[in-house]
Amino acid sequence: MNHALTSLAQTLLIGSVAAAVPTQQSDEVKLLAGDPGLHDHFGRTLSLWGERVVVGSRFDGLGGVELAGSAYVFLRQGDGWVQEAKLTAADAEAEDVFGHAVAIFGDTALVGARNDDHAGGIDAGSAYVFVRDAGGWSQQAKLTAGDAAAGDHFGVSVAIAGDLALVGALYGDAPGAADAGSVYVFRRSGASWSQEAELNPADAAALDGFGWIVALDGETALIGSRFDDVAGVVDAGSAYLFERNGAGWSEVTKFAPSGLAAGDEFGSSVALEGDTAVVGTPRRNLPGAPDAGTVLVYRRDGAAWSQEAALTASDAEAGDSFGHRVALHGDLLAVGAAQDDHAGGFDAGSAYLLRREGSAWTELTKFTASDASDSENYGSIVAVADDLVLVGAPHDDIDGLVHAGSVYAYPLGGDCNGNGSPDLLDLAAGTSLDLDGEGTPDECQALAASAASISIAAGGTVDFALGAGATHAAELYVLLGSLSGTAPGLPVDGLVLPLNVDGYLLQTLGGGGPLVAGIGLLDGAGAGSASLTIPAGALPTALAGATVHHAFAAFDLAASQVTLTSNAIPTALEP
Repeated sequence: MNHALTSLAQTLLIGSVAAAVPTQQSDEVKLLAGDPGLHDHFGRTLSLWGERVVVGSRFDGLGGVELAGSAYVFLRQGDGWVQEAKLTAADAEAEDVFGHAVAIFGDTALVGARNDDHAGGIDAGSAYVFVRDAGGWSQQAKLTAGDAAAGDHFGVSVAIAGDLALVGALYGDAPGAADAGSVYVFRRSGASWSQEAELNPADAAALDGFGWIVALDGETALIGSRFDDVAGVVDAGSAYLFERNGAGWSEVTKFAPSGLAAGDEFGSSVALEGDTAVVGTPRRNLPGAPDAGTVLVYRRDGAAWSQEAALTASDAEAGDSFGHRVALHGDLLAVGAAQDDHAGGFDAGSAYLLRREGSAWTELTKFTASDASDSENYGSIVAVADDLVLVGAPHDDIDGLVHAGSVYAYPLGGDCNGNGSPDLLDLAAGTSLDLDGEGTPDECQALAASAASISIAAGGTVDFALGAGATHAAELYVLLGSLSGTAPGLPVDGLVLPLNVDGYLLQTLGGGGPLVAGIGLLDGAGAGSASLTIPAGALPTALAGATVHHAFAAFDLAASQVTLTSNAIPTALEP
């Protein structure tokens, strides 16, 4: 063993060329239109289903047909995305704004064109249905309101679930209330679509904005009415829940929380899944932060709905517009804050991911674009799945094309510890540690620790778990430490031990210092254990605030070669 240690020491310390430790690469993926154009606003709308996302590009000029609009379908392949199709209306015309709203369910996509002119009138609006088969995507139908009129802007919002589709008409007339807004229900039979119902709230009033945004889950619809005047409060906003029963569609409840102020615009965004409804209020004032925004979550118990939570950003500031858009998937909620100012720029925008446990919601992480800049409005639209978050940035400039737009995709990571939860969520919730900051739960790396710090005054122990893997069974391990950082590190046998040479490293290399079982043999699974034990008051107080790093090397005794160098784990030395 002594000969082996001498050999390992020589291997570690011979050589004078320092190698840089690779930095962790971001998992952010940026989706762009295959043919981006000036002011296309690609990424203002998007919808996710399985491995496909449809992205609206409402101001796409289509080679000279100004503002006709388009939508793109992307397919997820491994860690990347490929453009599968570009969707355009068969009768595209200038200023249709096709792509203002999009939705996808299975092999069916629905695209709104709110400014489409047709027999119903100028800007009456329409929505187009596309289906995918072995030959690709093709237009199946064009939907228009049975009572279409000029200026209705049918197609301002869309949603689809199975053979049901919702289409909002922002200025559709309700009985006794001109331009109040309407929502139309369409049903597919075979390849044919027909209008099944027109939805209007019982208390409809002019210019309520009913239908500005819609969500559909089964045969339940959640509809935003962002300009509704509630109890005399102008543009306070509301949201309505409709359900279909044997007799048709009927209004179930109206969400209009107490305390809304003028211009709050509750109902600007909605999401619905099962017994949970989410409504955004992006103009809601918080103490000292006007227009910071809030999101309200409602839960159904039996037939009754009640408010479960009122959510705000942990770093809320004036004008953030938190709640500009919301997306719900199980107990995960994504929230866009399209006007958030941060280091990336003014109105650069952001998005938040929250998770529910029981009835409590916790903010897990905040997303911002790695290349953020002023007025990108990142967070204008969001989507979330078990292992993915998507965020639209319609004002992103692409290769000099102002406001061409983009979409950012964030895989939430694998499930390296096999607990059924994506790694990123484990880290954000604190159920896993990432002491080395590499973005991977420590228990999935070669070296993990039980704690992030140790007190000089009180003393304590940090336990280390070594997991080199079965290919390193019975190899010698040496756990080393350094008080002088991890970069550039120590090159050895083509690898890099992420520790800098100093007195503490030399002490641990010789088997001394405060490490217990710092040198030994890995077991048959390539695992081992060691600990850092500091007696109370044993260290000088001058070390308070310092960080000591530990990493281990595995050494093949027969080949006299280092075969593995682990990640470095930091331990903060506190007073």
